[in-house]
Amino acid sequence: MLQEEPAGISGPDYMHTFRAATAKPLISQILEHELADAEYKSDEVPQLSQKLSSLINQRLAAEPGWTRYKFITSISLFETKGQGAYMGCKTVWDTQADSMAQVTLMTPNIKCVAAVFAIYVY
Repeated sequence: MLQEEPAGISGPDYMHTFRAATAKPLISQILEHELADAEYKSDEVPQLSQKLSSLINQRLAAEPGWTRYKFITSISLFETKGQGAYMGCKTVWDTQADSMAQVTLMTPNIKCVAAVFAIYVY
């Protein structure tokens, strides 16, 4: 049996739509705080990635107006040794409600790319 959607939910209003311009400074603040003096240790990367992802998700979920969004965060950490990297993604979503933000932080020891996908839950 199909469940009916709650009456009146047709997507976020303009004031409560996820915006990368609002999210990026919040993400940058977390990355800068957590990675400012961090050393790259390959055995600690999984735990650090998980911690950063959790902190970012918690911070964005606490933002007023974004309570109906599900955040999916991808963290990629690299040791800074002059190498390059290319990352890409492909999405299929509601272009009116869903969005994403990406922040790259480079320190003398670590390069971090945080990609956050904001999916509106109807």
